[in-house]
Amino acid sequence: MALFVPTDIAISVKAKTALPILSKLDDLEDALADKSAIIRPVDDYAYLSQPDSAIPEKWCTLRDKAWEIIKDIVIIEPDIYISEARGKLITDIERIHHTYHRMMYLYLRKYWQRGLIKNALLPDYSNCGERDEGKKVGRAEKRSQAKTTKNSPSAQIAKSAVKKQYYPLTVDKILCF
Repeated sequence: MALFVPTDIAISVKAKTALPILSKLDDLEDALADKSAIIRPVDDYAYLSQPDSAIPEKWCTLRDKAWEIIKDIVIIEPDIYISEARGKLITDIERIHHTYHRMMYLYLRKYWQRGLIKNALLPDYSNCGERDEGKKVGRAEKRSQAKTTKNSPSAQIAKSAVKKQYYPLTVDKILCF
């Protein structure tokens, strides 16, 4: 008879390559005691629990597309949290949905790190652009280029050099006809 050991699932919320790990509750309690793990006092992803009516339709469409891909495997617990079993499940889903391994892990990671809810798959458009300012549109100004006016001495020198260089060539070509 197998001895049941209470386990819990942990994942790093901020790591870009984090995967869930199964660990004993005692190990998690020890990690909390020695401060190598923390319980976050504020949920960074609380905004995801908003109703669909408050989310742009385009975002919902992208979320639903991602959800269709992972919905069948996120419910297969605890296998989805075990590396070997997860790999097999992901391979099967990749064949069905014609998606890439990398995208599967991206969707699963977002789902796990943001609270195991469908809205966790919403796109991160809020991370685009500059903070507290709109995105700057248009071509960036070239800073090293000196600006001259038509009547400046350097502009006159440049004009005369061009005339001396190219004007005789055009006259020669005209005379050859």
